[in-house]
Amino acid sequence: MPARTGDEFLRGLKDDREVWVGGERVRDVAACPAFAGAARSVAALFDLQHEAATVCLMPDPETGEPINVSHLIPRSPTRTTNVVEFYYPEEIVHFEREFIEAQQAAYVETALEDNEICLRMDRGRRALWQQGLDDAGPYQSPMEDTMVHFHEWVRKGLAR
Repeated sequence: MPARTGDEFLRGLKDDREVWVGGERVRDVAACPAFAGAARSVAALFDLQHEAATVCLMPDPETGEPINVSHLIPRSPTRTTNVVEFYYPEEIVHFEREFIEAQQAAYVETALEDNEICLRMDRGRRALWQQGLDDAGPYQSPMEDTMVHFHEWVRKGLAR
């Protein structure tokens, strides 16, 4: 599935899901006063990836459509960088500091777990490299299938 825009995200909310507020079924989540602000904020995040397409999106190897880029970057057989950037719509930045702090704290908790995964990946890549084998793998299928294509895409870009 290609990377969606904010409008595509909002249209995607108009399906047969069951959402209830105050005992009444919500037919259009994006238009419901209880959810409209949150839906617009998430839609704005989808739009940000298109505004920064050169760093957030890459062509799908099968369709050519834009897809999300992973931000785990193997720098060498012994070093992987995890790039994290937080983008928030202006109304959240100015009025929802608690939300931002909670979301970033939750990310840090996950990042600590991800760090252990990265360390293990680095050890595995180093072992492969020392044996003269491919230092970019192994990839965990199906979760990292697009990483193979991402690395090929980056190598082509660096060769230009």
